[in-house]
Amino acid sequence: MRTLERRFADDWSDCERAMRAGSHQDIQDILKRFTSRMGFRNFGFASRRAESEGDAGYTNFHDFVGEWADSYRHLHTPHAEQNDPRILQARAWLPPVAWNSLGASSYALPSGIHLHAKRKLMLAGEFGLHSGITIPMRAPGIDWAFVTLTAPHRCSPREYAEILPSATYFAACLQVSLQRIEADVPHPGSPLSLRERECLRWSALGKTSWEISMIQSISERTVNFHLQRVSAKLGVKGRRAAVALALARGLITL
Repeated sequence: MRTLERRFADDWSDCERAMRAGSHQDIQDILKRFTSRMGFRNFGFASRRAESEGDAGYTNFHDFVGEWADSYRHLHTPHAEQNDPRILQARAWLPPVAWNSLGASSYALPSGIHLHAKRKLMLAGEFGLHSGITIPMRAPGIDWAFVTLTAPHRCSPREYAEILPSATYFAACLQVSLQRIEADVPHPGSPLSLRERECLRWSALGKTSWEISMIQSISERTVNFHLQRVSAKLGVKGRRAAVALALARGLITL
């Protein structure tokens, strides 16, 4: 009983750390700690924002090496989005899955994903990734996202049944922090943060502050604050002028 209580306490502490993360580096450090404590060796995370183009809306971090690490650079490409089972699983809103490199999984994947998954798992085995869990992650404005934890030893997916619930909750906490962090980080080549650009874009489409607050799941006061900051950053007065200048400079698109 004491060991079980200790494990729950450690799970809770990791989730609290995840919720307090203030940077991408914090996210990676917390994820690495959780990976090790859960008995895995490596981790990978990838996410793509909805309605993004190229690599502008793509985020990933991992501690893999070699060709498997290189593959994370291309997960946002059309080929990967049509064939990678982790992305297909996330887009299909499927639950977390435990797996091994023999192609076994904790539940039967839909036929359209199963064949892609079997090929991917066999390939993972060739790189020494013989078992693990993959957790799809969902959030407003996200097309797809997942976190995966891997181990070099092969085991039955059933052996991960006890840790899947806590790992899933931990991943959800990470996603919340990542959304908060990325919303306040200026886009490369732009003075505006993601949240500011989203509020401005919806304003350009004729939405009121209240309507934007409902879409973005933030308060109306926060929407007004972001739009005021946009005007200040662009050196104009009012959201109409901010919209016109942002469109002209290519900071937002309709």
